[in-house]
Amino acid sequence: MSTDKKLITVYAATGTQGSAVARSLLANPNFSVRGTTRNPSSDKAKALAAEGVEIVKADGFDAESLKAAFAGSWGIYVNTDSNDASMNESHGRAEYDQGVLIVDAALAAGVQHIVYSSLPSTTDHTGIANTPFDTKNKIEKYIRQQPFKTSSFIYAGWYMENNLPTWPFLDSHRGGFPRQKDEEGYVTLKYGKWGDANGAPYIAIVDDWGWIVHGMFLDPEAVNGKIIHGGSEELHYPEYVKIFTEVTGVKARYVEIDHDELPAFGIRPLEELVEMFKYIYKMDGRYMGEPLNLKPTEELKKKALKAVGREEKGLTTWRDWLQRHKETVLSHGYHESAPGQ
Repeated sequence: MSTDKKLITVYAATGTQGSAVARSLLANPNFSVRGTTRNPSSDKAKALAAEGVEIVKADGFDAESLKAAFAGSWGIYVNTDSNDASMNESHGRAEYDQGVLIVDAALAAGVQHIVYSSLPSTTDHTGIANTPFDTKNKIEKYIRQQPFKTSSFIYAGWYMENNLPTWPFLDSHRGGFPRQKDEEGYVTLKYGKWGDANGAPYIAIVDDWGWIVHGMFLDPEAVNGKIIHGGSEELHYPEYVKIFTEVTGVKARYVEIDHDELPAFGIRPLEELVEMFKYIYKMDGRYMGEPLNLKPTEELKKKALKAVGREEKGLTTWRDWLQRHKETVLSHGYHESAPGQ
């Protein structure tokens, strides 16, 4: 490892966000990339190692393993997993506790720069509680109180990748879209009213997320204390399904329902989505807790691409993403990855 390179450690590097960040940073010869995982022998970990990521074993609830993983790191990227099956608040394994452990370990290891994948507090904005949003924001507030040289934050929009076959019940949850046709031959998106001020911020994780975060690390002082809106394109539901039909040829429509009509099947992450929709509607569509602004987001992506000598492409559109993935989107073989926001 060259000593003049800045070491960036990606916490949970095999995750959807983490792997995108690690792969983008690998393209920059000024960075060395380390990735943490609980299972270095997993296929995802082995794939990252083969590409050049230094894989280390670490657990978010094990302070010593975290300190060792962060040792020598100039910067770290952290995304805590709200849906981690190992979380158990009754046994002291809550996401906030994990976040504090990670942050404290980073400080103890001498980390200067941290980028944290956060979310707005739904309770602070509207009084509507949502555990993943509120917890991530509580961790963000904790980070802001710590003596890092810089700390910056990125709020994740809705993953375009959630349209790939993931969980078998996810299509039913949203009314059948994008694979389950109704008796009239439509795939129907059934969601409650979003709001008028902003559309939904859809994000192409594989195409954009890593480059956006990469751009944040290129000049951490420029984004110190700031919130970056992690979106690729802003779309309202009718436009979203219209583009789907134009690209795939499959008839699709949006049907507005009451928020409480959205089925959750007794699954807590889906129940939290219902809470999220109520928050968004009360915010008149301002998912990010403030007016959506993707201009700085796009500038960061272009800055990162320029730094590695690549074409300075803008953010990925839903149309472009769907054109490249439509065969998989329309397939019914379910994949391993779990949905994000």
